[in-house]
Amino acid sequence: MKPLSEFNAGILPPLPQLLQPALQESAEVFFQCPGEDYPISKAIHLSRLAAFYPKCRECPHNGHTANLSPEIIERLKQTQRSRASAQNPFTQEGVRGVYLNQINRTQAAHIAGAFSTIL
Repeated sequence: MKPLSEFNAGILPPLPQLLQPALQESAEVFFQCPGEDYPISKAIHLSRLAAFYPKCRECPHNGHTANLSPEIIERLKQTQRSRASAQNPFTQEGVRGVYLNQINRTQAAHIAGAFSTIL
């Protein structure tokens, strides 16, 4: 067998240049989870919904259930209904919520600052 340097380079066609990632070249619908910098395919979106991925709770695309089973769709709707009432941490009696789940660090700092000005 000849060494690689002896092969005629003109025989083989040049390799195609990849201009865009394969995910962006397709005509597939893309979704993007809240807080993430990259798009995901429909298959990943549906698998995350079926697995009750935490970011799906706040996602504007959580209604796109496509081929999921009716049982999973019903469980997703039940989860959304139960969480809909607990969305607003501000009540007439004060502020209520689980730290880092319903109230983040910035909100907690603003609430503490506002409370300290009242004292």
